Amino acid sequence: MCAYADGEARAFEALYEALSPRLLGYFRRAGASPEVASDLVQQTFLRLHLARGRYRRDAPVRPWVFMIATNLLTDERRRSGRASERAFGEGEEEDLPAPEPDPGLPVELTEALQKALEALPPQQRQVVLLHKYEGMPLQEVAMVTGSTLAAVKVRAFRAYEALRRAMGGTR
Repeated sequence: MCAYADGEARAFEALYEALSPRLLGYFRRAGASPEVASDLVQQTFLRLHLARGRYRRDAPVRPWVFMIATNLLTDERRRSGRASERAFGEGEEEDLPAPEPDPGLPVELTEALQKALEALPPQQRQVVLLHKYEGMPLQEVAMVTGSTLAAVKVRAFRAYEALRRAMGGTR
């Protein structure tokens, strides 16, 4: 990102190659349709391009980019409202992303986990997507979501407890 902020055009290509698949997966797991997810990826990189001069060189890139993405996702959900549920795949089961295969889990269990994840409240689901699927430490999740670390920890605890219960686990 520092190289891109300094004007190296090829650095943008490297950023795009590294982050666009992650962003697309993030938007799809958040429930966006393929078209909306693709548009949001493009908008994220447009915003990144426009803000490249304000990038703090001491800040990690991934949380910064996912903060942009999360803000765009929130804006899109507000803008589309429930009048456009199709934008977020509701009622289009065939368009929802397939659960990521886990070599250690049977397909049925992976699908059940995906349904349990979709049933979480949006703020809890967002924490799980960023923490579990994107591998972000909770401190970075707090930066991305604009929440305190304590609030993110509470959301994560509640989300993982709900997932555990939904999957038939006990504490």
